[in-house]
Amino acid sequence: IDPIDGKHYDISEMEAHHIISFRSGGLPIKDNLVLITKENHSKFHSDSMMTAEDLKIKRNQLIKSNGVSIF
Repeated sequence: IDPIDGKHYDISEMEAHHIISFRSGGLPIKDNLVLITKENHSKFHSDSMMTAEDLKIKRNQLIKSNGVSIF
């Protein structure tokens, strides 16, 4: 499930995204990563479609509603 649009995708369509960017000190750890589609990943970086905090909130809501980690 991509937390940006809430849709289910095949894993081959997904990429890992740092919630807090690596350049800003974000570590490549589970709590700072989220799987999003390649298309939304590109849009996220070029369009600033939502803040990192918004993405983290959506990620955590998906984890809570599904009862398992999505990454």
